[in-house]
Amino acid sequence: MVEYQVGEAFGSLFYGGGNPTAETHPSFISAPDCGVFEPTPVGGAGFPNAHMIVVANTAAPGVGLLPSFTPATIASGGISRLEIALANPLPAAAAQTSALTVTLPSGLSVAAVPHAATTCGGSVTAAAAGSSVSLAGATIAARGSCTLGVDVTSAGGTFDVAIPAGALLTGQGSNTQAASARLVVVPVGGNGLIRSGSINRTLAMNVAGTSYDMVGNALNHTGMLGPNWDLKAGMVMNFALPAVVVFGFAATPDVQFALNGNGEIALLGHGTVVGPATGFGNGSGLPLDPAWYAGADAAIGVRFRCAGRLAYPVAGGDHCFGYVRLSTTAPSGIPVRLVESAFDGDGNPVIVQLPPPSNPPAASVTPASLSLSVAANAVSHQELSLANTVGSAPLRYSPSGRGIALAARPGVEDLARRGDIAQATASLPLPPVASPLQRAQVHGFDAAPWSTGGGFLYALDDGAYEQVVGMGSNLAGIWLNRYSVIEAQTIDSISVMWPKQAIGNPGALLGLPVNLVAYYDADGDGDPRNAVRLGGDHIGTIDAIDRFQTYATQFEVPGPGDVYVGFVEHWPMDGSMEIVYAAAFDSTTYGGASYASLNFGGPPDIDDLGANPFTAVVGALGAAGNFTFRATGSGVSCGGAEVTWLRVDGRADVVVGGSSRTLRVEIDPAAARLDPGSHQAELCIVTNDPAQRTLSVPITVQVTAPLVQHACASNGDGLFCSGFDDGASDSVVDSGLLAVNLPPTAYGLSFNFLRGEWGDFPFSGDDFASYFGGPLAPYALFYWHGDANPGRGGGVADTAFGPYRVLQSGDTIGPDSVFSEVSSGRYSETRRFLDGVNGYLGFRFYNEETRQINYGYLHLQTTWPTGYPAKVTGYAYDRTGAPITIP
Repeated sequence: MVEYQVGEAFGSLFYGGGNPTAETHPSFISAPDCGVFEPTPVGGAGFPNAHMIVVANTAAPGVGLLPSFTPATIASGGISRLEIALANPLPAAAAQTSALTVTLPSGLSVAAVPHAATTCGGSVTAAAAGSSVSLAGATIAARGSCTLGVDVTSAGGTFDVAIPAGALLTGQGSNTQAASARLVVVPVGGNGLIRSGSINRTLAMNVAGTSYDMVGNALNHTGMLGPNWDLKAGMVMNFALPAVVVFGFAATPDVQFALNGNGEIALLGHGTVVGPATGFGNGSGLPLDPAWYAGADAAIGVRFRCAGRLAYPVAGGDHCFGYVRLSTTAPSGIPVRLVESAFDGDGNPVIVQLPPPSNPPAASVTPASLSLSVAANAVSHQELSLANTVGSAPLRYSPSGRGIALAARPGVEDLARRGDIAQATASLPLPPVASPLQRAQVHGFDAAPWSTGGGFLYALDDGAYEQVVGMGSNLAGIWLNRYSVIEAQTIDSISVMWPKQAIGNPGALLGLPVNLVAYYDADGDGDPRNAVRLGGDHIGTIDAIDRFQTYATQFEVPGPGDVYVGFVEHWPMDGSMEIVYAAAFDSTTYGGASYASLNFGGPPDIDDLGANPFTAVVGALGAAGNFTFRATGSGVSCGGAEVTWLRVDGRADVVVGGSSRTLRVEIDPAAARLDPGSHQAELCIVTNDPAQRTLSVPITVQVTAPLVQHACASNGDGLFCSGFDDGASDSVVDSGLLAVNLPPTAYGLSFNFLRGEWGDFPFSGDDFASYFGGPLAPYALFYWHGDANPGRGGGVADTAFGPYRVLQSGDTIGPDSVFSEVSSGRYSETRRFLDGVNGYLGFRFYNEETRQINYGYLHLQTTWPTGYPAKVTGYAYDRTGAPITIP
């Protein structure tokens, strides 16, 4: 019998030699790790008439020996037993003719209490702290064996005890084969506590995610890579849109995450111990503690295989305990920043060490004021940076409360669109959670999206819905939207878009009773399970379909924190067996701030959301989007009147110390029919900074005369757009002011710059298209029609493989620019345009009329994190082939 020892490295393969001629003797195979538990003829394993090739040495046997250490790995100062087995296969006893002396390598010595012993007879010599052990006068029985043993110790190192051939001398001959054994002694401190140091890298939020090697302190953005890659972070995906952050494993089952009492991946704070007593899990699709979605600077506890990857073996076994410090962003957890990691390389427990914030939030906004000029029929966008000082506690501000002080309040942006052009959604696998949600495709929109003339406005949706959501049974659901509240106030109204039904009677909701509810969570951690219900029942009736119905309320919010507003399906609570879908769902936007509280076996607990079996963001159930619920609140900080031409859009409600968030301010004179001249307003940002609860940003807008469209724009007469009018002043073709929305669809919108046209489907000669990448690339991508004009199109980029650059005023596009035509669906190609930008994409294209390459630029406005909603507000190119500079 021959036993093959195959290494444990990932992907190890072994092929035994064989001969295809007819077997003369049967060959057998046994491989328990592969499911072959008993010796089985290879002929039965698919290899008939074959036999293994084994050449046996027929030399006469003789005496031999074999040393070993037990255990083979010890800590510094520990004890290991060196045992030497002596064997005699001969029919006569083998008596020693000379002493056997084994010399220990330098650094390894006999223990203070040697416990030297033998079963061979004779005498053993092994002095305490000595460097050798000897056996004399021993006899090895015929066809028998015996042992020589002694305890050894060391301060640290790797030691090989080698016994040469001829060392064992007997009357039956000597050993003809040398033998050896290895002992590893981990020195004091061992591998110790291993810290990564500052990493501070933003992780790729896509399906592949980012893998992290705890030992090598390395990141890889291509996802799971196999052994030595321990964990990853990515996104839950549903309906072709990003949902919420998800943590996974790059090498299951060798990696496990620390869990909380609810079976969720725990959010660990300073001082938490991660070790053998910690509860771990590594099942597929583990849910997260909802606090990760709310924006947190905390740790994930990890147990992972580290044996063989460190300088010394792991004295405690094959696994190490550690943690990874992550910083997430409200309200979906995205983006995620990997700050640092630490683990104990000797298998000992590790204590999470996080630097506690030493200072209260300290907000600042730049620039301190805005002054700009915009044409009466144009729209201008400016950005503000809201920052929190390094070392400060998290700064909270209201991303949806759009209060403008001193008679300057914004309205709600009208993003309503006709239902018949709403994006067709793609079906994707849901996370491995038993989701009770039932969804159906129903497109609806409110022709006049709900607004308010005073107080704070809270809204997540874009004025339209694409689906209806419900339990699919006669059980009641509690459906809520989460908003950040920075001060005490009164929620004075809740508005709900009541949807038509996808199946059966479209107006089945009409006349049904609903219970409007609100909850308050003072700690603002994004977990409503400890939220307190505000007020009592507020029963209303559904009177309208496909529009927002507003209900007056009086829910008193006592202070800053989170407020959850929505409704309970009251008709099942009254005993109705009606099965309808009451929650309208906007699946084209996602804020990670829509929640469900459900009881799958009966009525939900309305007063205590934590008593229901499921209370979390609906993204955890595979639903990416927002409920179309809105609310108004009246406070004290920003009580001015509405200013419809000024809007502000903030995308996060928490700013951790040392970071900042961008707020986008939009000036639209046409929204209020502003006359040319100077206009003023004041934007206020309410925060939890105790020193300045309200940040005020004065805004001065100089409205100029309306722009006149260039003749080459899509609505012009095109008289001088043929390329044959050579006047220098007409060399630049300018589209003029546009407001072309780029649809997040698989075909997107295709542009032909020469004809000044764009459409849903490409035509011959088209030059550029922006489209949605789909389930595996859920973001905006660029396409240059390279199949028609290879090498003649493309966008300005860092390299020929991307990423595309976001250009600004003063940049020049021309023959010296670097162009890329890639459209492979990789996040790295268009990632800069996915951050939410107001900038330019430089391009080149082949002009079929002049038969030359032209250079130009597109003015793009995009939205974080997928790029959508996105629009083109204009483009220009020089039809003479000369370089062009962005004005």
